[in-house]
Amino acid sequence: MKAWWVDSLDHVFPNTQPGGAPAEWRIAAARNEVVSLQLVVLADKPRRGVTVEAKGGFLPAPRWRAVGYVPVKRNTPETPAEELAGKAPGFFPDPLLDLGSLSLEPGQAQPVWLTLHVPPEVKPGSYRGTVVIADGDDRVELAYTVEVAAAVLPEERSLKVTNWFWADERVMRHFGVDAAYSESWWAMIEGFTRNQWEHRQNVFWLRPYDWACRFTGYNGHLKIDFSRFDRWCQILRKLGGEFRLEGPFLTARDGYDATFEIPVPVVVGNRVDMRRLRCDDPRVEPFLRQFLREYAAHVEAQGMAGRVMIHIGDEPHGSQMADYARVASIAHRCAPELPIIEALDVSKEYEFFDEHVDVWVPLLGRYDAHVDTIRARREAGKQVWHYTCLFPRGRHPNRFVDYPLLKTRVLHWMNYRWDLGGYLHWGWNAWTPDPFNDLEPEWGGGSTLPAGDAFIVYPGSTGVLDSVRYEQMLEGIQDYELLKMLGDSDPAKAKAIAAEAVPTFTDYVRAPARLRELRGRLLKALDG
Repeated sequence: MKAWWVDSLDHVFPNTQPGGAPAEWRIAAARNEVVSLQLVVLADKPRRGVTVEAKGGFLPAPRWRAVGYVPVKRNTPETPAEELAGKAPGFFPDPLLDLGSLSLEPGQAQPVWLTLHVPPEVKPGSYRGTVVIADGDDRVELAYTVEVAAAVLPEERSLKVTNWFWADERVMRHFGVDAAYSESWWAMIEGFTRNQWEHRQNVFWLRPYDWACRFTGYNGHLKIDFSRFDRWCQILRKLGGEFRLEGPFLTARDGYDATFEIPVPVVVGNRVDMRRLRCDDPRVEPFLRQFLREYAAHVEAQGMAGRVMIHIGDEPHGSQMADYARVASIAHRCAPELPIIEALDVSKEYEFFDEHVDVWVPLLGRYDAHVDTIRARREAGKQVWHYTCLFPRGRHPNRFVDYPLLKTRVLHWMNYRWDLGGYLHWGWNAWTPDPFNDLEPEWGGGSTLPAGDAFIVYPGSTGVLDSVRYEQMLEGIQDYELLKMLGDSDPAKAKAIAAEAVPTFTDYVRAPARLRELRGRLLKALDG
């Protein structure tokens, strides 16, 4: 049985063989930071019940998890071979599995992921730990050293991060939840949000299209009960830090190019019928006026003023623009204290969105030629984030399963480099019926989504399972916060380090060792 270190930014495939690994792994970390290490175990015969024991020395012992393999049927389209981590079809590493022991097959590399949190109160210095892999008397021991810097990663999260999470029937069935808003459903939500918070997410998407409230009718009048919104706030306050909410969506549509419609509760006597109405239907504006005014008042009463944003409609474009403007104008008139946030899949129309959208979230790859527009908006004190989805591809970074993990990590270096204050992705857990074997769901017209676009976590027996992509996303967010810390005291030095890592949107650091070097310089600069 053999074991060796591999950078956690590298993919380990089933046919990976040992070669050139250092005897002891060294990694630098700020205090209060989470860092990942990765080792590989290779057996010459079938082995069952192989144990892994991680000891942290004077630091807490790392949590270990086995890296699972998932099938990728086809590589992400429009992507040159040199931009891929490996060739499909084949098995790629992604889910992190909580196992009591390892089962090894002869000749198949088994990666092991170690997650270590450096306590904020620990003294700076070098800390040595060990990992022992054992099958009876056959033991392999590997050593690692964590170089702990003086800098302390703040608990406060300045980068706004939202991964849209789903809680509908396709998700509920994985956890045996039979009804939305049941106690088991709320327990599922609490588990989701706790995991997201641990990965430094601080913006949470309300369940779409049901307004996060209940509608009832009484003598022809609409009554709005916001107790569901209150339950969301109750759950999120347990996280212990400042969070934000986004939602609801005021419109719905049946496809990317379809017409925006408004789900309106139409009162007939004491009964409420939910109907999808055109935006110019005369029943729409009175409903929106009532809802928005009551919602804004309730948000303030809950102590959430300034921390709730609303959507009009996702990725507005083409013939949808007139309806978007109509609804956005109503929202701005009736509830100016609720900023409109929107994912913008456009490469122009910025004057339109300057009028109608408060928090721009343009798609990476669409705004590359409009950096000056983005910069001017930021200098005016307005918010600009960015997002990824099934695009961009090719030389741009994204978080697909078949892309190098550096592409996931540098997304948040780009946040800092171009002063983009947030990040949005639509698919935290939009699982297929069999997410461990189907990562490429159909997307209409015979097309499929790139592997991993729909989800970055997996369903487990008691909650979600993380992935190697998700862990690198966390570390990228931490990188952002460290850059911001340096930028507060020495903005020129912070910008220079970020510019070395990501000179452009398609030219960025490609070697893990180079990113480690830049992080080392960042930590050294923070230490003064």
